[in-house]
Amino acid sequence: MRLTIPQYSKSIRGSITFHRIRLGADMRFVASLEERTLDRISAEYSVLERDAIAGLLATYSGPESDRVIWDILALSGGDSDKLLHFLHCAERDYRDILYWAEYYDNDPMVKDRDPKELVDKLMILFEKRA
Repeated sequence: MRLTIPQYSKSIRGSITFHRIRLGADMRFVASLEERTLDRISAEYSVLERDAIAGLLATYSGPESDRVIWDILALSGGDSDKLLHFLHCAERDYRDILYWAEYYDNDPMVKDRDPKELVDKLMILFEKRA
């Protein structure tokens, strides 16, 4: 997998840092990440991947960005392929990321159940009603 590394940093309007990164043919400015997020990236990713991972995460511009980015890192566990997958999921619906990272383990609907079995049972119920 090839990740794009930020081209340079530029400070705009005081304390907010924006990074200019290349996404395909586009150049885009993205906001900086929280310090704890950068620390986590440094701890979980190789030196060669860190800038690219930070640049990719900084492109997320949906709701609750700091929380979603932190949860993406938690779910990906240092795997850049998983990070890309969860980043795409967040772009589709950020609430999936929040649920998987923060609520799934304690959800009484799925606790001590096989999720596939649960979905199969629900599908059977819906088919009977249709």
